[in-house]
Amino acid sequence: MNHFIEEIILCLAFFLIVAKILGELMLRLKQPALLGELAAGIIFGPHILGKYFFNANLYTSQTLNTISELGAVFFFFVIGYSEIDLSKLRRIARNSTIASIPNVLLSFIFGFGIGAIWGYSAIASLFIGLALSLTAIGVSARTLMDLGRLHTDYGMLILGQAIIDALRSLLMLSLLILFVNPDSNFSFGAILILIGKFAAFFLGTAIFYSFLLEPITDILSRFLIDEAKFGMMIGIVLLFSYASQKLGLHMIIAVSYTHLRAHETSLH
Repeated sequence: MNHFIEEIILCLAFFLIVAKILGELMLRLKQPALLGELAAGIIFGPHILGKYFFNANLYTSQTLNTISELGAVFFFFVIGYSEIDLSKLRRIARNSTIASIPNVLLSFIFGFGIGAIWGYSAIASLFIGLALSLTAIGVSARTLMDLGRLHTDYGMLILGQAIIDALRSLLMLSLLILFVNPDSNFSFGAILILIGKFAAFFLGTAIFYSFLLEPITDILSRFLIDEAKFGMMIGIVLLFSYASQKLGLHMIIAVSYTHLRAHETSLH
């Protein structure tokens, strides 16, 4: 067990060091640092240099995947907490929604067409189309940050579109999984329950931030521990991530939403 922990620590050290070096190189080449960081993951992944540096069990276990998921959560914490202009995002919400429609449709049609041409079944082609219509919020946000364009109008438009695309596509994927899962009872009632879960999560989040966050903040202001507010925010984010996972809504979407809401509150 101790040896495995050492492998994990060494692997993370390599990832972080090489990611920052390659990220800096990309920035000097006038490219997003994210390209270099992704390259670091590829280089030290299981298919290139990683198999020579690390034990194969490191990649087959769920440890690195769990760490990467937590890393994504905290990345979105930084994005939503300190980087996003919520008022600007609201102002262009309508434009983001309109812009997302052709993006999703074209991506879906292209993905479904590829699946059909390669001989996949209709269900498999639907999965491919929906997967391609998902916009990576983290990639969009980080690229805009690296280019110094996140706070611009078109930066907020791109980010807003990514959030809307992800929510819409994730809901459609959940419906498709419900349809093909042999253990599920696909019916109109099951669809309503699934949509209700999505709506309940966002409604619950809005209620929490509207009515409960301020009293919690007042209590925390009396704490003698300096980092009480920060620790409470991390705890709230993890709780909402857990709740979203249990409801079938990916925690990254939930974290994005809760951080946007937190940005306008006094829990800073």
